[in-house]
Amino acid sequence: MKSKLILPAILCLCFLTPLIVFAEMHEFQGEGTAPINPDNISSTRMAATKNAKRSAINAAIRKFIGPTAANDPKVKEAIENILTQIDDSKIISRKADKDGDNYVLKITLKVDDLEFRRLLQTEGIAPSTDRTSKILVLMDEYHTTSTDMQKPLKEVVEYSHDKTATSEASLSAASSASSETKAAARESSASSASYA
Repeated sequence: MKSKLILPAILCLCFLTPLIVFAEMHEFQGEGTAPINPDNISSTRMAATKNAKRSAINAAIRKFIGPTAANDPKVKEAIENILTQIDDSKIISRKADKDGDNYVLKITLKVDDLEFRRLLQTEGIAPSTDRTSKILVLMDEYHTTSTDMQKPLKEVVEYSHDKTATSEASLSAASSASSETKAAARESSASSASYA
């Protein structure tokens, strides 16, 4: 009884559970500086962190939109809005240093591809769809059928392959056919010699 219920239960579990899709994560480095305020170290760290996150977001926007995007005033305004929406939990590494009277912070920001694209889309600076979905198809005419310019462009080529055959079976069939052919040739030559 249990064995009859196990298979349907497993099938239901497989079909009803959502597919787990892992998003592509990107890492961007940023560096921020802030003047050291001996009275309020916390504000110095916060200012350096904000500047480093801004630098990392600039690097992300250059990657997603293009290298000249940071010069656009609309993008500069959007960076400030995106900056507040990316929290400090996305920072995976910090390296603090002191340069004279400045506090220097280098960070690595790890963001989800889809999440960042949605932020860009919300701010109205998302790249056009033709840049985000690139498809390259390369067909080599030496390995496929050549195109006849007199015929319509639509061309269907069908290939078949016997998936049940194995290479060992094919080799043994070829060798047995070869040995049968040799034996038949010997018999015919022997019978023709006996008539003479």
